[in-house]
Order: sequence, then C-alpha cells, then structure tokens
Amino acid sequence: MKLITCTHVRGRRTACHIEQGGEIFFQDPQPPPDALVTLDFPGLRRLNRASLVKWLSSRETNRTGHPAVPLATTGDSAEEAPPPLEQGSPAPSPAGDVAGAGSAVGPPSRRQIVDLPPTCWRLTELDDFLDAGGWEWTLWGVEQHIALTEFRAFAERWHADTIARFRGVEDIASAEARSAALAPLAERLQRVYGVLQHAGARAEHERMQAVEHLDRQHLEALRPIGADRLKDWLSAVEAMETDAVRSEALQELARYLVGGGGPGPEERARILRAISRRKKLREATEYDSDFWEILSDHLDLPEPARDLVVDVTNAHPCTVQANWDLLRATRVGPVAPGRSALAVYTERGRLRCYVRGDRTLLFRIRKAGGELRKYGCTLRIQAPGGASLRPMLLDIERLDTLAHVDPAQAVEAVADLGLPADHLLYRTARAAASDHRQARLLSDLLIELKYGVDADVARTLIRSQSRTRGL
Repeated sequence: MKLITCTHVRGRRTACHIEQGGEIFFQDPQPPPDALVTLDFPGLRRLNRASLVKWLSSRETNRTGHPAVPLATTGDSAEEAPPPLEQGSPAPSPAGDVAGAGSAVGPPSRRQIVDLPPTCWRLTELDDFLDAGGWEWTLWGVEQHIALTEFRAFAERWHADTIARFRGVEDIASAEARSAALAPLAERLQRVYGVLQHAGARAEHERMQAVEHLDRQHLEALRPIGADRLKDWLSAVEAMETDAVRSEALQELARYLVGGGGPGPEERARILRAISRRKKLREATEYDSDFWEILSDHLDLPEPARDLVVDVTNAHPCTVQANWDLLRATRVGPVAPGRSALAVYTERGRLRCYVRGDRTLLFRIRKAGGELRKYGCTLRIQAPGGASLRPMLLDIERLDTLAHVDPAQAVEAVADLGLPADHLLYRTARAAASDHRQARLLSDLLIELKYGVDADVARTLIRSQSRTRGL
C-alpha cells in the first residue's frame, strides 16, 4: 500500500497522520516538516494504526527473528518519548511500559508512539500521484513542494501515454467493453491532469519567488534610509509586488521615524500623511500590527475636539488600537492607543469618533436624563422606544443588576404597572432578599413585565454589544 501525506511537527519530532486520530512518527533521519512524503507499506491491506503496528512487527520479525515493534513509549507526546528501540533488540517483557503487537499486553494503545523506519518513506515525486492513496487530499498543495522542471518532465513522460489510452478507448465498438475501458481511463485522466493543472500555480509560485528576490535587491540598494531619500524610498516600496517585502520595508521606515536619528514630530506626521495618501502603502499598513506597535508610543495626535454634540446611542465599547482610523477620527477626551473608548460609526460602518470612556459612561448619561456634558462636549443617548435598542438594553442591564444586589429597589421600576400585592413578582423579591437563587427569577420577571421581551434574548444582546472590540 502506498500513501501520500503531509508532515508536521509534534513536540520536537516530525509526524504525520494516517487516519483520523492516528498519528505516527519517524525514526532518524526524519523528513522535514511541512513536506509531502510517500509512505510505502508492501503487503499492508488496511491502513489503520492497529494494522500498521502488526505490519511493522511482522516486518521486523522476518528481518531479525525477534518479535520487536518500533513502539517507543506510552508517553503523551513525542517530546516526552525516549529514543526508539534499536532494530533487532529483544521485545520488552509484558510487565514493562512498552507493548508489542504480539505480546500478552494486548492491542497497541493510542498513547503509544509508532516510529516509521527510513525504509518506509521518501519525499514525494509526481509519479507517486498515479498509484498512491490519499492523492486527492495532498494534491492541492503540490505546487508548494515540487519544482516546475518536475512538472515538465512529468508531462513529457505521461502525456503521450494518456493520448494513446484515449485512442484505445475510441477503437472499442462494444458498449459493454467501452464502459469497462472508460472506468480506468477516467481515473487515469483525473490523476495525470489533476497533477498538471497545478503546473500553472507552480509557475506563478516561482515567478513570485523571483520577484521577491528582485524586490529585496531594490530594497538593499535604497539602504540606509535618510531624510534626502524618503521620497525615493516610498516610491520604490509602493512599486514592489511582494507584500512581505513591502511590509518589511514599511516596518523599517517606522523604526527610522521613531529612532534617535529620525525626523521630528512635525516631519514624522508629514511622512505618515504621505503614506496614507498612497493606496498600496495605506492598505499594506492598515492591519499591520507590527508597523503600528512601533509607532504607537510616538503618534502625534491633534488636540481633542470641543464644543461638539455626539450621539453615543449606538457607540461600541472598545480598546483603542493605533491605526489610520485613530489618525482620521474625531477624538473626544484623552483618547490614546491601549485605552478604553466608545467608538461611534457612520451608517456605512466607517469610524467617525472616539469618546474616552467605557460602558460606565453610557450608564452615567442615561442616569443624567440622556444628556451629559463631558470633555467639553455634549454626549447624548436617545430615549427608550426610539429606533435604537441601546437605551432599552442599558435599562435592562441595570434592572438585572439591581435584582441581584437590591431586590426592593428593583421592583420600584414596575410600580406604575399597578400589580397586586400578592403578585409573583413581589413574592419573588421578598424571597430574593434572603435567597440569591431567586434573584435570577426576579430579574426575568422584571424584564418581561417592564419591556415585554424574553430575558434570555435581552441578555444575549447585551453580551454581544458589551464585548471589548479591538479597532
């Protein structure tokens, strides 16, 4: 049986999967991680962990005369495993920690580590896709592992053979015989041209490698960065085709801007404006956390706005992140990277304003009647019943809190409903004063009687809007 699979790292060793949950390792020398390897098990009929262990044990017995199996230990990971058993060494006793496939201990456990000897694997070649199992699942990444010259050689070897197979089927007149001949032809075509369809992706992959090499040469020619070369630097970085190299160049520029020999605050702000006006550079840095982490402590933000009226009804609590939105948005209060703020968006989802504060500020505005003067601006929240749910959710959250900390004050919110004295709400409030388990029921009754909405639905909406949102 032949199988194509991809390797990965587990602990400090290279491993691969042969079935769901069936992980096997490699004896030294090990294949590289993230590589395509072909596993070859002649005579193995069923590919699963138990069958593989038996096959390896039988193979070792036939070779050495000792019933040893390449099982390492019962440790949880390869990092904890001792070196694998030497080939030809006697099998451990049943009372030991290592179980052989034919020992009295029983079938191998999934906690045991299976080591493949070097004779059972090799790096994958394109011809392996013609007769190996698992080829469909590993074909999608073949262009990352196989050189373009190998695709050309594969096409030269098998294109003529495939055309001959076409002609052989065309000469069959009998429908029954033609049907029988088309089945292997269909599988052959899927394998041969399934491989060849990735040749274009490999060509593009090698083209991008060459482009990256050229971009790095251009970047090296521009070093070191200087005040008299900044314009040329920006133009060259904008013209680069490789995103990774462009990102590295912009991070290098950011380090220059904040370094000891870099420009002053005004010149730094001018350079950042120049970057924001160039589309490719702006898009490359929009979500580049490394770029903004370098600049975050050196951003020269303008003075906060004053004498504005800001509607924070639909504002989202967030932690302010350094990015172009922070430089473009209006700021109310001492807004800075890493601080909590309320983000106000336009109807199209564009950030309009940051207001220094968190959800506590929203409750203060509601308590003040929906309008509060702070940071030299007027902050407003719409009254409940308008187009926004936020005011109602703030009141629901307040009621939910009062039901747990002060049930008597919580029931005053529904005094205008004229409920009878023996209503379940009042009985539950009296019980909640001494039994905290009744507080949840009291909260549910208050929310449903006061606002006519399901309490669990309201809590879900509150949680979804109160999560800290990184911007």
